Amino acid sequence: MQWTEKYRPKKLSDLIISDDIFLKINEWIDSWKSGNPRKKSLLIFGPPGIGKTTTALCVANNLNVPVIEMNGSSQRNRDKIREIAGNAASTRDLMSFEAEKRSVDKVILIDEADNMHEGRNADDSGGIRELASVIRASRNPIIITMNEYYDFRRKLGADLVLGLSEIIEFKQYLRRNDNNAKNFRISLFKRIRQILELENRTVRAEVLNEIFDRDGIDIRAILNDVEAASAQENALPSAERDQITSIFKALENVLVLRDPDLSLQSIVDLDVTPDMFQLWIDNNLSGAAKDIEDLDESYNILSIADLYANLVIRKQHFAFLSYSQELAALIGSSITRSEKHFLKFQFPGYLGKMSSMKDSRNARRSALNKLARYTHASDSTVSDQKWFFQKLARTSGQVFEEVATKLQLSDLEVQTLSGLELRYVKK
Repeated sequence: MQWTEKYRPKKLSDLIISDDIFLKINEWIDSWKSGNPRKKSLLIFGPPGIGKTTTALCVANNLNVPVIEMNGSSQRNRDKIREIAGNAASTRDLMSFEAEKRSVDKVILIDEADNMHEGRNADDSGGIRELASVIRASRNPIIITMNEYYDFRRKLGADLVLGLSEIIEFKQYLRRNDNNAKNFRISLFKRIRQILELENRTVRAEVLNEIFDRDGIDIRAILNDVEAASAQENALPSAERDQITSIFKALENVLVLRDPDLSLQSIVDLDVTPDMFQLWIDNNLSGAAKDIEDLDESYNILSIADLYANLVIRKQHFAFLSYSQELAALIGSSITRSEKHFLKFQFPGYLGKMSSMKDSRNARRSALNKLARYTHASDSTVSDQKWFFQKLARTSGQVFEEVATKLQLSDLEVQTLSGLELRYVKK
């Protein structure tokens, strides 16, 4: 599981936010607890990765109620908002014996609401005005998140929503040298150190500083980079980080947002081969599609996209590349029902095995090379005698450990040379 999901904050006190933001959120929660909210909606805006959605989940935990989610990108018209958010906002949980004792029984989360619009197309019309109506009639708290607040403000009907909402800009600090910036950095260092300790990993302070400087307030990117650095001996090439981040974004567009145009653009911008990205889709598709028919149709499209990707390689005919990319962008369109908005994207198992095999081969080659230099023999000669060291490790672990220490073998080199799990080699 990715660290961003594994260590997602559960409580408001765990959030890395400024005192001003923390106080405003708490005041809004208290108004609902008292049963007299001045603003029924809390609108949080700011760039991706800073914890807007996580904050909404923490608010729900604080109120000890569940979250009803809807996404403003895919569910943005009047009927959808009325069906999902409207029903949730105005009804009580009849199955809960405690429902009548509480001022609220759920939190409604409208994620990425800046993607709603009052379009000319009937399928997209009425979304923003219906959202305002839902807020007015709501018996439960509504939390709205968005990235492009100022674009949303210019849309027809947006003033109605804003007038009913407590608005908080998720800006942790104004300048890099102010007190809020220093406190943010200190809190971030503390949290990262805790996570590294729990994972039994280390990252040098200078590497952490480089990551913090580069990623700014994007906590999701920071945690992804720290996880990658801890797994790669503190080395985090910028190109690799950007590549992984782009893959996650492309997967989100294809499998979560399911917008073909947006998906195609992100796939075209990827600096990986089509077959590589299709491995990522293959490994994460079952988490997005909940109906077996959707999964079947999505895999049919993926298989055709894979055929075109193979034609690019076999025929060296790059005209097939666009076909493969366009088909990959359509995979999410076949998903009619997805219960999860947040997908925990997993690294393809096949690639992980290939990487592990490569590491083992490199470790074996390095161990034999060290042994050859020490015994003044050729690599092929010591390779033929590898059985002896495996026998030595099994029958006399103390002697083998002395040899390993003298040769300055790494843990993986010890394991490949001995043929044993490390715990059996060590004393």
